[in-house]
Amino acid sequence: MPSKAIRLAKRVELDLTPVARDVAGDYLAAVRGICRAAPACAAVMVAEIRDDEDMLDAFRAGAIGYVPRRSRPRPASQDLGSRGGQ
Repeated sequence: MPSKAIRLAKRVELDLTPVARDVAGDYLAAVRGICRAAPACAAVMVAEIRDDEDMLDAFRAGAIGYVPRRSRPRPASQDLGSRGGQ
């Protein structure tokens, strides 16, 4: 699954792509691969529940945001956060 997501992100030239933690298989490999293959494409992890260690792993892999699916409705900028200007 990660290789298909990586090829698609590169071919379609997306600005942003969600990576579903529970669907992507090796989701960290998908995030790393998307960030390498399509540097202009920002990866945002979408997870069923918030898990702090999972969130840190996603950021270390290159994700620019982490959004729990059970988030309360609010502006996306509050959920996506920032990685120090990146």
